[in-house]
Amino acid sequence: MGTVWFIYSDNELRKIEINSILNGENSQITMYYFWKHQLFFAYHQSIAPQYVDNTEMIYHYTEKRVYFNTERPFRCLEKAYEISTKDEQTIKPEDVANIEVNCTAIEFMNENLKTVQQFKDLKKEISLCIW
Repeated sequence: MGTVWFIYSDNELRKIEINSILNGENSQITMYYFWKHQLFFAYHQSIAPQYVDNTEMIYHYTEKRVYFNTERPFRCLEKAYEISTKDEQTIKPEDVANIEVNCTAIEFMNENLKTVQQFKDLKKEISLCIW
């Protein structure tokens, strides 16, 4: 289950935001940013909880950043990290370095965008599974 938001400014699409929960616990958010009708940036974050015991949970984060020029990806970055509810020295996401990855690794983001764009002119709630 999830939501898709189409955000406009001056009647021009600026952002598409997709929020969903997979398997009842894995949180996903994907955001696409547009300028002058062109996709220029996309961001994806996945958060998967792992129950260790009654006193600890570990959250596994994966973030992907994709930069576009004329709607083609030219730079793709990824980072992954874990945050434990027990760890007093919690890692700061901003301290984790991005790693440059091959842009074919983000093809699912392009497919998701194509799927949701066909619904951007609808003014009603829709149900759609894109993962």
